[in-house]
Amino acid sequence: MRSHICEEIGNIKFYIIVDEARNKSRREHKAIVLRYVDKTSHIKELLFDLVHVKDTMVATLKREIRDLCGSPKNYS
Repeated sequence: MRSHICEEIGNIKFYIIVDEARNKSRREHKAIVLRYVDKTSHIKELLFDLVHVKDTMVATLKREIRDLCGSPKNYS
């Protein structure tokens, strides 16, 4: 599914929306949603992933998004 989303987005601009939720066991989860305008000019929002994170610090969230998108580990 991710590869299909990446193919559809291609080189167009998109937004990453990150939202948090806690489950019953109080574990933090982040929903990562991509918002973009497709080739037919329709706005789309797609759930890209739901990940557990140990904290909500910016550096942690950035690392999770970077790892999810397959960017090099030395990116800062």
